[in-house]
Amino acid sequence: MPSRIFLACLAIFVVLSGSARATNTPELTYPTGTRLATESTVKGSSIGEIKFTGSNGTVSCTAAAPTGTLTKNNGSEVEVSLNSFSITGTGGDGRCTGASSQTYVSFLKSCLRSTPEMTEDEFQIRGAGCSEGSSAITVNFTTPGECVYEHTGAITGSYVTGSDAVLTANSPSFSKVSGGFLCATAFKLDTSFTFETSESGNPLSFSEGPTLTASGAKLGTGAALKGHTVGEITLTDLSGNSLLRCSSGATTGTLQKNNGTEVEVNIESAAYSGTGTEEGCTSSFGATHWTFGSSTNGLPWCLRATSAMTSDEFQIRGNSCSGESRPIRISADTLVGAPVCSYERKAPIAGTYKTHPEDAILSLEHAVLLEKEPRSPACADETQMDGSLTLERDEAGTNPMYIS
Repeated sequence: MPSRIFLACLAIFVVLSGSARATNTPELTYPTGTRLATESTVKGSSIGEIKFTGSNGTVSCTAAAPTGTLTKNNGSEVEVSLNSFSITGTGGDGRCTGASSQTYVSFLKSCLRSTPEMTEDEFQIRGAGCSEGSSAITVNFTTPGECVYEHTGAITGSYVTGSDAVLTANSPSFSKVSGGFLCATAFKLDTSFTFETSESGNPLSFSEGPTLTASGAKLGTGAALKGHTVGEITLTDLSGNSLLRCSSGATTGTLQKNNGTEVEVNIESAAYSGTGTEEGCTSSFGATHWTFGSSTNGLPWCLRATSAMTSDEFQIRGNSCSGESRPIRISADTLVGAPVCSYERKAPIAGTYKTHPEDAILSLEHAVLLEKEPRSPACADETQMDGSLTLERDEAGTNPMYIS
């Protein structure tokens, strides 16, 4: 059936445009949704106590105030050069308390980073400034004698998206490099803190919206995209009876938005085939090929994924992304000897996409119900589609994309 075949194409289209939500691609924003400019001065405020727990007990501090300069914030990477990291407590002269005695604690300068090479919602802090070579992270204690500790490698932690930028360290351990017998041989650090602008004192946030990436970098608008099917695309009636099965297909589109909170793709063409006669798709009317045309099928369509949707959701609607939404119309152009079945769906079609480290895959699972208009005894009243598609950047299909 023409319409059934077209439905399969629709499924593939949907999969194509979204390209799986990929790598960790953070974006620091203020106000929420607006990217903060580089060279902005930011400061942190601790949440709860800062605790250094060692073999001789725990040193408790009540406030930490890291300050620094935002040196990178391009939609897929965030870097903050921390110039100071003062820590205070409730003891005399603002010293931290516990363990041996009242203590001053200070960190040397360091670099806070979050990049696509890290796991989702991960940040790292390493020694030295962001423009300098990495070094160990050093912490100084005075008790009143000096105890110096180092953490080799980067401190790792996780951040919260979609609300205040809360960062929590993964209890890193530090080892003593100098100091007397009163200094613990090692300790672990437990701390969480928020970031805010130094000028306004208002909290910053990390974007939780999708970002389309290729080779670890955010993809620019205007990029041409190509999608390929993963497995079969099937169309069934609501009783589960098979109407159409296709084994391969391709769709093309153009990226319209990729700003850290929204991804939009104009779907512009699609063509599908299968393993039937002359490699046509298999339908209840025999093998067939089909393509989609703008006049009969209402192309272009708009595929969208935004921070306002549920996690890992995409939607597709009729018309280009810059135009007003219109119904999705479905009919086949090239089915010979079969009845013409036309379907229309006014509401957007929804599906889900996979996230990094998996390749970009968008899927529909019994998710697409297309109402037939006008009705015909030879056509199913309603249909549902199952299928998946992966998105690549190049014609060879060797450069997979991701959504973070």
